[in-house]
Amino acid sequence: MIQVFLLGTRRKRLPAPSPLPTVTEAEARTWFDGWWAGLAVGSVIGACLGVIASVVKG
Repeated sequence: MIQVFLLGTRRKRLPAPSPLPTVTEAEARTWFDGWWAGLAVGSVIGACLGVIASVVKG
């Protein structure tokens, strides 16, 4: 009884879901290359910070 008061009746149908976006081969390859580049740059920056920290700690 309380549930019907709060939520109302559920007679309205939901709209049809929109189609999923398609990803092309070129977009996927570009994303993958960017992901690897970001991982490589992050690794180099992390290594540099490690060297700097060890020199400062000295």
